[in-house]
Amino acid sequence: MSYLKEYIYLFDNSEDYKEKRLDDYYEPWLSYTGDKISGFVSYNKTEKEWMLEKPLTLKIISGGTISWTASDTSITKTIEYKKNDGEWTEITSNIGALAPSINVNDGDILQLRGDNDSYAHTEITKQSATTIIYNSFVAENGTVFDIEGNIMSLIDSENFARITTLPSACTFQRLFYGCTGVVSCENLMLPATSLTEYCYYEMFCGCISMTCTPELKSVELAESCYFGMFSGCKTLVSAPKLPATTLSGGCYRAMFSGCTSLLKAPELPGTVMAQSCYYQMFADCTSLTKAPELPATTLAASCYVAMFLNCTMITTPPVLPATELQAHCYQNMFMGCSNLTSSPELPALRAAQYCYTRMFSGCINLTEAPILPATTLADGCYAGMFGLCEKIITPPELPATSVTYGCYQYMFQNCTRLITVPALPATTMMTRCYYLMFAGCTSIVSTQTELPATTLAAECYREMFEGCTALTTVPQILPATSLAVSCYDNMFAGCSSLVAAPALPAATLEINCYRGMFKNCQNLTLAPELPSLTLVKDCYNSLFTGCLNLTGIKCLATNIEAVDCTASWVSDIAPTGTFTKNAAMASWPEGIDGIPLGWSVQDAS
Repeated sequence: MSYLKEYIYLFDNSEDYKEKRLDDYYEPWLSYTGDKISGFVSYNKTEKEWMLEKPLTLKIISGGTISWTASDTSITKTIEYKKNDGEWTEITSNIGALAPSINVNDGDILQLRGDNDSYAHTEITKQSATTIIYNSFVAENGTVFDIEGNIMSLIDSENFARITTLPSACTFQRLFYGCTGVVSCENLMLPATSLTEYCYYEMFCGCISMTCTPELKSVELAESCYFGMFSGCKTLVSAPKLPATTLSGGCYRAMFSGCTSLLKAPELPGTVMAQSCYYQMFADCTSLTKAPELPATTLAASCYVAMFLNCTMITTPPVLPATELQAHCYQNMFMGCSNLTSSPELPALRAAQYCYTRMFSGCINLTEAPILPATTLADGCYAGMFGLCEKIITPPELPATSVTYGCYQYMFQNCTRLITVPALPATTMMTRCYYLMFAGCTSIVSTQTELPATTLAAECYREMFEGCTALTTVPQILPATSLAVSCYDNMFAGCSSLVAAPALPAATLEINCYRGMFKNCQNLTLAPELPSLTLVKDCYNSLFTGCLNLTGIKCLATNIEAVDCTASWVSDIAPTGTFTKNAAMASWPEGIDGIPLGWSVQDAS
């Protein structure tokens, strides 16, 4: 809609007149009176254009009070307000109960202006706000209002209509933070064409009654400029357009997180990512049914981290065409998307640190895992990738022959329908490489997969099959003779169907190396031979605890003085059985820390 406006101006000189004429497009006529120039100017402007000339305005729907609050006394700011046709009145923000408040009634018009470069300050460390101090408008006593007019009236009280540049970082950070009275910002003007760091950070965060956002025209973004801008706006149904094609670090981070009524995501045309640019952008948007297209082929560290976290209505993921990954790029991307039924292709041949960590964790309706062709791994790259994916039956092939720190840790944890174990050909372990990899996979019956590693690393097999209650058959031997701290710690704990244990040929032990390895393996009948002569701290701690059917143990140790080396190692096992010891060992105690009570003892031949 256009509005016809006509004005009579009296100018002191022709230069002033020319400037006004340029502003107002054209003049129907021009006349001179004495040494003055009189211009009658007629022109059309849209409602949005008129809003640029209007100071920041709160249109009161339901009366109450509005407080001008500072989070800290070091950040207090002075502004002016005008209610209806009254005079401009100066107020200075303050903390808590000291904050000035403005009484408003239904239908009041409250205009606001100021001359401050910024209304907040943040100590920033690597895109994470650490200390934030700010000023905000707080609606109290049932106040409800729409916001319109030009936000720049808080920067320059007189010349705001012409300002398109923000003078400082954190300019309007948290300006309406947690303001439950905000309803519509459809006619709020944010005319800045280039943004500054954290300028709109959490500006409307927690505005739970907000239904319409302002237009966001800027295509020149800045680090974390829209970080959390509408986070927690639970009644927001539609998002503003986001036209920028060049992104900045953290620019859209958590922008709509917690917008539980959001039905449609905006288009995201950027093809080159920036660090953390979409981090948690739509996290917990539980009404969002479709993910936007993501055409980017150039990724950046953490660019998609938790982007759709807990978006429980999304069923189909977007295409992810990138072939070169960056650290944390897809971490937690679809975590908790409980209705996701398919996964995108993941064509990269080289992984990056934590690139796929927990990417599909909690996707309980995902029935098939994507092909994972990467042959070069990186630290934590597949950690928790399919955790709790209850409907996946067959795991993807894992072609890499070398492992890295935590690369497969808890990858399939609690995938309760998984029935097979992929080939794991690596011969040299890295710390936590298989930690909890299949823990809780209660449908795995047998693993024909050999574990050929001869050089172990700390916690490499720790809890790998813990709680695999259907597992009956495991590799006949774990051939490593060079162990590491906690390398087999609780590896088969809770495998209540396991009957036979693998051979353990290592003669030299490490701290916690076999701790709890067969704990609560209720059907285990014969323990592996334990050839080590000298025990170390916690090496056999709880090793056979809860093995109710175990009837034989052969342990050749002659030195069991290390702290807790056999603590509770035979607690809750069969009441009778045979304990075979080294003939040179005469100091075995009896009980849960030594030779089981009621068992016969014999020397090894």
